[in-house]
Amino acid sequence: MKTVKQLLKKNPASVLVRIDSDVPIVRSKIKDDHRLRKDLLTVQQLAKAVPKVIIIGHQGRPAATNFVFSEDSKYQGADQSLKPVANYLAKKLGRSVNLISGYKKIKSSDKGIFMLENLRFDGREKEGSKSFARE
Repeated sequence: MKTVKQLLKKNPASVLVRIDSDVPIVRSKIKDDHRLRKDLLTVQQLAKAVPKVIIIGHQGRPAATNFVFSEDSKYQGADQSLKPVANYLAKKLGRSVNLISGYKKIKSSDKGIFMLENLRFDGREKEGSKSFARE
Protein backbone atom coordinates (compact mmCIF):
# COMPACT_ATOMS: atom_id res chain seq x y z
CA MET A 1 0.00 0.00 0.00
CA LYS A 2 1.30 3.42 -0.93
CA THR A 3 1.59 6.25 1.53
CA VAL A 4 -0.17 9.55 0.87
CA LYS A 5 3.24 11.11 0.15
CA GLN A 6 4.05 8.47 -2.47
CA LEU A 7 0.62 8.84 -4.05
CA LEU A 8 0.84 12.62 -4.27
CA LYS A 9 4.18 12.41 -6.12
CA LYS A 10 2.19 11.02 -9.06
CA ASN A 11 0.00 14.15 -9.12
CA PRO A 12 -3.32 12.28 -9.50
CA ALA A 13 -6.43 13.97 -10.89
CA SER A 14 -8.60 11.98 -8.49
CA VAL A 15 -8.25 9.58 -5.62
CA LEU A 16 -10.53 7.04 -3.95
CA VAL A 17 -10.09 6.59 -0.21
CA ARG A 18 -11.96 4.28 2.15
CA ILE A 19 -12.41 5.57 5.68
CA ASP A 20 -13.63 3.91 8.86
CA SER A 21 -17.07 5.52 8.87
CA ASP A 22 -18.82 2.92 11.04
CA VAL A 23 -19.33 5.22 14.02
CA PRO A 24 -22.22 5.35 16.49
CA ILE A 25 -24.94 7.68 15.21
CA VAL A 26 -28.09 8.48 17.16
CA ARG A 27 -30.73 10.81 15.69
CA SER A 28 -28.29 11.96 12.99
CA LYS A 29 -25.64 12.90 15.58
CA ILE A 30 -22.24 11.20 15.79
CA LYS A 31 -21.76 10.04 19.38
CA ASP A 32 -18.09 8.98 19.15
CA ASP A 33 -15.85 10.37 16.41
CA HIS A 34 -12.54 8.67 17.28
CA ARG A 35 -12.56 6.52 14.11
CA LEU A 36 -13.20 9.55 11.94
CA ARG A 37 -10.50 11.57 13.67
CA LYS A 38 -7.97 8.85 12.77
CA ASP A 39 -8.74 9.29 9.06
CA LEU A 40 -9.13 13.07 9.07
CA LEU A 41 -5.47 13.93 8.44
CA THR A 42 -5.35 11.66 5.40
CA VAL A 43 -8.51 13.19 3.96
CA GLN A 44 -7.18 16.71 4.68
CA GLN A 45 -3.90 16.00 2.88
CA LEU A 46 -5.68 14.53 -0.12
CA ALA A 47 -8.23 17.35 -0.30
CA LYS A 48 -5.45 19.96 -0.37
CA ALA A 49 -3.48 18.26 -3.13
CA VAL A 50 -5.94 16.40 -5.35
CA PRO A 51 -8.72 18.05 -7.41
CA LYS A 52 -11.22 15.23 -6.82
CA VAL A 53 -11.40 13.11 -3.66
CA ILE A 54 -13.94 10.30 -3.49
CA ILE A 55 -14.56 8.88 -0.02
CA ILE A 56 -16.18 5.51 0.56
CA GLY A 57 -17.21 3.68 3.71
CA HIS A 58 -20.09 1.91 5.40
CA GLN A 59 -22.34 2.35 8.40
CA GLY A 60 -23.79 -0.59 10.29
CA ARG A 61 -25.30 -3.66 8.72
CA PRO A 62 -28.54 -2.78 6.92
CA ALA A 63 -31.03 -5.65 6.92
CA ALA A 64 -32.21 -4.82 3.42
CA THR A 65 -30.02 -3.91 0.49
CA ASN A 66 -32.52 -2.46 -1.95
CA PHE A 67 -32.61 1.10 -0.70
CA VAL A 68 -33.87 3.86 -2.92
CA PHE A 69 -31.85 7.06 -2.98
CA SER A 70 -33.56 10.39 -3.43
CA GLU A 71 -31.88 13.73 -3.99
CA ASP A 72 -32.42 14.76 -0.37
CA SER A 73 -30.59 11.65 0.89
CA LYS A 74 -33.68 9.99 2.32
CA TYR A 75 -33.33 6.24 2.57
CA GLN A 76 -35.59 3.66 4.09
CA GLY A 77 -32.59 3.02 6.35
CA ALA A 78 -31.77 6.67 7.01
CA ASP A 79 -30.34 5.78 10.43
CA GLN A 80 -27.51 4.04 8.55
CA SER A 81 -26.91 6.83 6.05
CA LEU A 82 -23.47 8.41 5.86
CA LYS A 83 -25.01 11.89 5.75
CA PRO A 84 -23.95 12.70 9.36
CA VAL A 85 -20.40 11.55 8.49
CA ALA A 86 -20.34 13.74 5.36
CA ASN A 87 -21.56 16.69 7.45
CA TYR A 88 -18.90 16.00 10.11
CA LEU A 89 -16.13 15.88 7.50
CA ALA A 90 -17.38 19.06 5.84
CA LYS A 91 -17.28 20.88 9.17
CA LYS A 92 -13.79 19.62 10.05
CA LEU A 93 -12.39 20.26 6.55
CA GLY A 94 -14.08 23.61 6.12
CA ARG A 95 -15.26 22.49 2.68
CA SER A 96 -18.39 20.94 1.28
CA VAL A 97 -18.55 17.15 1.08
CA ASN A 98 -21.09 16.07 -1.53
CA LEU A 99 -22.95 12.90 -0.49
CA ILE A 100 -23.96 10.94 -3.57
CA SER A 101 -25.64 7.62 -4.23
CA GLY A 102 -23.01 6.22 -6.57
CA TYR A 103 -19.82 6.96 -8.41
CA LYS A 104 -21.64 7.15 -11.76
CA LYS A 105 -23.07 10.50 -10.62
CA ILE A 106 -19.57 12.00 -10.59
CA LYS A 107 -18.51 13.46 -13.92
CA SER A 108 -14.89 13.29 -15.00
CA SER A 109 -14.79 17.10 -14.99
CA ASP A 110 -16.15 17.39 -11.43
CA LYS A 111 -13.83 18.69 -8.72
CA GLY A 112 -14.22 18.65 -4.96
CA ILE A 113 -14.86 16.13 -2.22
CA PHE A 114 -17.47 13.45 -2.79
CA MET A 115 -18.68 10.76 -0.43
CA LEU A 116 -20.53 7.74 -1.69
CA GLU A 117 -23.53 6.71 0.35
CA ASN A 118 -23.22 3.63 2.58
CA LEU A 119 -21.63 0.85 0.53
CA ARG A 120 -23.73 -1.69 2.36
CA PHE A 121 -26.89 -0.28 0.81
CA ASP A 122 -25.79 -2.24 -2.26
CA GLY A 123 -26.27 -5.99 -1.77
CA ARG A 124 -23.18 -6.72 -3.86
CA GLU A 125 -20.94 -5.29 -1.13
CA LYS A 126 -21.97 -8.00 1.34
CA GLU A 127 -21.59 -10.69 -1.33
CA GLY A 128 -18.04 -9.60 -2.01
CA SER A 129 -18.91 -9.04 -5.66
CA LYS A 130 -15.84 -8.57 -7.87
CA SER A 131 -17.87 -6.56 -10.38
CA PHE A 132 -19.01 -4.20 -7.60
CA ALA A 133 -15.39 -3.76 -6.48
CA ARG A 134 -14.31 -2.96 -10.04
CA GLU A 135 -17.05 -0.33 -10.38
